[in-house]
Amino acid sequence: MTTPSTPLLELRQVSKVFERRGHSIEAVRDISLAIAAGEFVCLLGPSGCGKSTILNLAAGFEQPTRGEVLFRGQPVRGPGPERAVVFQEAALFPWLTVLDNLCFGPRLNGMSAAQARQLALEYLQLVGLTGFERQYPAELSGGMKQRVGIARVLMMEPPMLLMDEPFGALDAQTRSTMQELLVQLWERFHQAVLFITHDVEEAIFLADTVYVMTPRPGQLRRRFPIELPRPRTSELIVTPEFNAYKREIRELLRIETQRAPEAVR
Repeated sequence: MTTPSTPLLELRQVSKVFERRGHSIEAVRDISLAIAAGEFVCLLGPSGCGKSTILNLAAGFEQPTRGEVLFRGQPVRGPGPERAVVFQEAALFPWLTVLDNLCFGPRLNGMSAAQARQLALEYLQLVGLTGFERQYPAELSGGMKQRVGIARVLMMEPPMLLMDEPFGALDAQTRSTMQELLVQLWERFHQAVLFITHDVEEAIFLADTVYVMTPRPGQLRRRFPIELPRPRTSELIVTPEFNAYKREIRELLRIETQRAPEAVR
């Protein structure tokens, strides 16, 4: 039973070992992590340190070798709609229009066509894509596809978003725009978020809490509470407070990366 003090998502002493061509590879070791309802958490670390493994464990795509993953106090045995995943690629259905992509999930869950359409149009407005409802994914830019992908996830009203470098393939300007959009949407809906990134500025700008990981086998090296005011806009990144976080986190990442010359992406 969930109580006010129960984390929404919790990893308890979680380790994951993969078997590859007769060899055992320990991806993460003894990860203990708790995320509260409405909390925005970012994971940073050297390439290959197991950030995406943690997200896959939280999503239920993988099962831990040791330890346990809990959502609302219950073991995670597989994927579920309450833990919505946003990948680097939006993974839209190419044969459906933007509007039909957004309506697909609600219609599958029994919502009427009229209700789903109205809801989809509302979310398209929220992500700045009004007027693009009849376009197909191939006709959209990368940033526009991610807007559709995020809108599609939000329409399902999950209590938690799991985001695996969703802006990693975008150009710098589009990435900045998407970060601000995500902050605006989070401030409106307040889902819990576990966000994987390699970008220190992105992590500080988005998160309530940033964790820096060690090289593989990944462990949580240090927790940084980000005590910066909200709502956040792009002006924040030039403030002394923001840059103090950036210097400290970058230095820790530099130290950890030097310990992992063999790490691969």
